[in-house]
Amino acid sequence: MITFCLEINYFSNPFNSNTIIEFELAVISNVKLELYDVLGRKLRTIISNELQAGRHQFRFDAADLPSGIYFYVLSTNKFIESKKMMLIK
Repeated sequence: MITFCLEINYFSNPFNSNTIIEFELAVISNVKLELYDVLGRKLRTIISNELQAGRHQFRFDAADLPSGIYFYVLSTNKFIESKKMMLIK
């Protein structure tokens, strides 16, 4: 059974410059995947598209960001979840 699910990023956490963010959608959804700093400031929108149900992976390139803790938030009209990741350069 497919559900809504946001996975912990991988290629390790902490990561250095690139990581993979993976999530699963139960139904076709308008999806936003956004990145925030520890102060809650939105730094960028990684994804803002309608996506089919199923598992999705996106490579996130953080080469232009300083080392630190970041939060990525997946939101649809039926689901919202956030995860923490640590960038170490």
